[in-house]
Amino acid sequence: MRCKSKIKCTAGFLVCLALFTGCGAKPDSGPILTAEKGEAPDGNAGKLEMLVRGADIICGTGSEAGFYYVAPAPENMLTGNIRYVDYASGQDVYLSSQVNGDHRGEEDPSYLDSLAGETALFLYNDRLFFLRGGAPAYAANESFGERALSAIYSMGLDGADRKRIYQGDSTSTLLPVVLADDQFLYCFRVTMKEIELFKLAFDGGKETLVATFPFGTQFLEGWDRNLIVQTVEDVQAGNDHRTDYTVYAFNVDTGEQTPIVSWGSEKLVYTAVNQEAFYLMGVNDGLLEKYTIAGAKETYPLGGYGSDTSFVCNAITSIGKYLFVPYYDEQSDCYYNLVVDTGDFSVVKSTIGYYDEGKHTQYEAKVIAETEQEFLVITKSYVENATLDSGDGTEIAIELPVYQMELFAKPDYLGSKNISRQIVRQK
Repeated sequence: MRCKSKIKCTAGFLVCLALFTGCGAKPDSGPILTAEKGEAPDGNAGKLEMLVRGADIICGTGSEAGFYYVAPAPENMLTGNIRYVDYASGQDVYLSSQVNGDHRGEEDPSYLDSLAGETALFLYNDRLFFLRGGAPAYAANESFGERALSAIYSMGLDGADRKRIYQGDSTSTLLPVVLADDQFLYCFRVTMKEIELFKLAFDGGKETLVATFPFGTQFLEGWDRNLIVQTVEDVQAGNDHRTDYTVYAFNVDTGEQTPIVSWGSEKLVYTAVNQEAFYLMGVNDGLLEKYTIAGAKETYPLGGYGSDTSFVCNAITSIGKYLFVPYYDEQSDCYYNLVVDTGDFSVVKSTIGYYDEGKHTQYEAKVIAETEQEFLVITKSYVENATLDSGDGTEIAIELPVYQMELFAKPDYLGSKNISRQIVRQK
């Protein structure tokens, strides 16, 4: 019988073996606000907006015009390029005005000289930002040095005018999680002791430490001036063991904490955040529970999908007003997406698929971005032979996934119609 769990491993995952994030550690305390409690927030700061929520199948960010993503170089996966999917032309190209050449040098605006650690791209105020999480263990390697450390770069939408606005050191890494308000970027630095939330001007300069959090804390979303946080705690009582989960809102100006929902490991659920609401979806009953910062709870059935449905052990994807819930149908031996419209909580089943050529297996298609009219969808992947610098002067042979994308009109994707515009990838 086929295993219904899926683990998607990206190139960044292998590099992250050198990090020291302590993700499995038991939280030993709550967050600590470094500013004075009760400090009046800046009235012009605006709302917090989540720009990057963490690692995904592909490291990218999109707008109405196109989609930017990071592509590791097969000959050295710790370097790579920024590629751009132009929706108007349907072309996937290097983010470079240099049409010819191999795009592997620093003179090329698409070139990234280090992908050490987890990486992220995000857009804000008509600027493109690249975050490198860093892998300090590589810093001793002469071929890396400072390039093994965490950093954040700002550049124009064409990749030009690149500036480094943050440089980390050998004692820390960055998480691929970023928020912003009208004045600052909010970033998360992992040290040997804790996770630090700090804010940084868009053009760099002096950073300000906002709060510290224990290892194991997850950062989900920004609602108004609140950071939505999830903690995980292992509890041992005699021979009994359980895991407790808590989601709360942390006000970045005052330090006030507002509980949203808690549950134990006996309750099998998947979670998602969408449009200032937190969702729990029961694995066994298919019920979707909605929670807000006001403490309100609403429950919605997933269109009759419940105990007869095998939900896949994978994260629910949240894009725009939609939740994409992957599941496996044993009767048809197929993977699908249940798509929940959080506006009216209607549910449709999309049978658009994603073919993994390396595994010779068909999964549910992966929606990675949207415009007003279309979804950008990964429908196929294949692998290229690649090498990864191990950090000690030797190389590791590895398979690098390459993704095929298509643009679907939203009604066609939701209606399971295989009508799309295939994106043509430039070599």
